[in-house]
Amino acid sequence: MPSPFPGTELREAGEGADGFYPVPIHEIAMKKVWYCRLLPLIAAGVLAAGCGKEEVSGGGDGSAPADGELNRWVYKVMKVNYLWNGEITPSPDYSLGYEEFFRSLLKRPVPGSYSSSGLGLLPSGEPHDGTVESFGSVWSPYSYIRSVEPAVRSVSGTRSFGFEFQIYGFRSAGGTLVFAQVLYTVPDSPADRAGLRRGDWIMEVDGVAFTDSNYADLARKLLPGSGSAQAEVTVVPIECTSAGRLIVRDDTPRKVRLAAGAVDDSPVHLHAVHEVGGRRVGYLVYNGFDRGRDPSTFEDDYDDRTYDDALKEALREMAPLDDLVLDLRYNPGGYALSCQLLASMIAPADRAGTVFNRVRDNAGRYTDERFLTLSQMSEGNFAGGEGVCLGLDRLWVLASSRTASASEVLVNGLRGAGVAVHLIGKRTEGKNVGSYLFDRTTTAGTPYAGGVFGGTEYYIRPICFQNFNARNESDFANGFPPGTDAAGSEAYEADELPDPVPGEEFRLPPLGDLSEPLLDRALSLISGGETLSAVPVRSGREGSGFRELPFSSLDRKAAGGYVRTVLPGE
Repeated sequence: MPSPFPGTELREAGEGADGFYPVPIHEIAMKKVWYCRLLPLIAAGVLAAGCGKEEVSGGGDGSAPADGELNRWVYKVMKVNYLWNGEITPSPDYSLGYEEFFRSLLKRPVPGSYSSSGLGLLPSGEPHDGTVESFGSVWSPYSYIRSVEPAVRSVSGTRSFGFEFQIYGFRSAGGTLVFAQVLYTVPDSPADRAGLRRGDWIMEVDGVAFTDSNYADLARKLLPGSGSAQAEVTVVPIECTSAGRLIVRDDTPRKVRLAAGAVDDSPVHLHAVHEVGGRRVGYLVYNGFDRGRDPSTFEDDYDDRTYDDALKEALREMAPLDDLVLDLRYNPGGYALSCQLLASMIAPADRAGTVFNRVRDNAGRYTDERFLTLSQMSEGNFAGGEGVCLGLDRLWVLASSRTASASEVLVNGLRGAGVAVHLIGKRTEGKNVGSYLFDRTTTAGTPYAGGVFGGTEYYIRPICFQNFNARNESDFANGFPPGTDAAGSEAYEADELPDPVPGEEFRLPPLGDLSEPLLDRALSLISGGETLSAVPVRSGREGSGFRELPFSSLDRKAAGGYVRTVLPGE
């Protein structure tokens, strides 16, 4: 099968067919599809495939002119603060373009094991700067340098259609059909108002059908910041017949017209309370540890508290609770302060003042982050809305391979404090390291002062520390498996794409719906009984012939990280 990415191929199998596409479930051949994960280029607002060659980190096109003054600032920051500073060359080439220069200072991980998503290779359990995938040929560093754009920019600030999606290939008798499946829509966004919903299968964009050779280019038109002011998408249902055959009903298409606009994509996406077996169970979809936003542009602003306040409000509205199901399946991480706040609101009150997370720098020095008291939740860095203490001794987390960084620190920190964290879904990414933010604001008055060169503003987010919990545990470099500990448990494994049910439409159930597989599994485990819905909770991909292809709108959020904004020594 042709690949849209130079130097790579996508493997699949199938023969031709026309018209509708019936697929006998028992005839579907199960084959592993190897591909390269996309490298997020946030500053450009687009995705670029990191396959066949090493991509330049930093969001530009790699053609930036040499800038000796900028490079010297970068070297000074990196030589002191980078976690692997002892391996930085003492004789750097300052004549390089700034992106190439920055990358030349980074430590490339040594491949060791399969990644959590099964898509390539990861380092062998040690802290690492990025992932090494596609049999070790593609390196996607966590550290990066950016220019012009606001630091740790939130994609919610760009003009957007207001929905997230994943590209799927569907192996049919006619070859591979390609769709964009809607993962969720932002409330009151253009997509939401136009009637686009989670689970919708998009077959065409502006009258052009997705194929295995054009899906990357076509899907970019739907991304925030793509420059597309309007788009028309064609949605088709996929049904499971009584004979167990999946049929793409392209005879009943639905056209949805979209107009891009400013979208406030709050990470506090949804919250609700369910009564399960006499227990009051809260459910919270939390899609990023973002602190706040600029009220005029909706761009990320770590000095604002809008989203932290929304998080406090959601938990206050649900309290008191016997259990909390925290949905982090789409959460790539974010700010350390938001992570500390959420952990403090979940944990028992007597944990206040004890260690939540410890960051260890390149000299072996530790800085402790502690659970907050109730009063501290609305003071200083957390000034704003009133906090709440749920006082839970266990937590249920819904996770996927996109669950990373601050999401994983939350799990590790709570477990280290004696809170039983039950992880349901898929193995998390495995990012036990974090960053400091170096820009003109954070470095003012420090030995690293700088960030503006030739009239252009730059910022660096290098990996500077490793995260540990109160038990000095940091063993999640290869991710947390589903279960209650490092051993994992099959009883906690679940896939959000459900199995086809004869006579019903095949689609993702709404987030928060009791039939949604991950939530269904969590509520079942909480109640100690069978699954609450009629939908079998197994792996939909293994029973339907669907495979994730290497493109998702969420890839642009993958640099979420675990970000501390107070520099060492401050």
